[in-house]
Amino acid sequence: MRKELFEVIEVCNQYDMETGFVSNGSLFTESAAKQLAGLQVKDIPISLDAPEEELNNWIRGHNARNRTMAGIKQLKRFGNTFSIFIPLPTVS
Repeated sequence: MRKELFEVIEVCNQYDMETGFVSNGSLFTESAAKQLAGLQVKDIPISLDAPEEELNNWIRGHNARNRTMAGIKQLKRFGNTFSIFIPLPTVS
């Protein structure tokens, strides 16, 4: 997560600009989720690289899916809205 994310959202809010960003959700701690709720971000797209835990972990690294799920729980805890998307593989 970019260090300046919250600052950028605050500035956008001052100018009534809607903000958006995509995350894998793995760094949404209690503090980050609470801060995002206070900034009233409307929807946070959460990217899961694969629906299967093993494949997601292979793509993102050890325990990545569990970290994402923990981040989602924090978002829900503070009433943040989010959506989950899984990129579809391309077929040639």
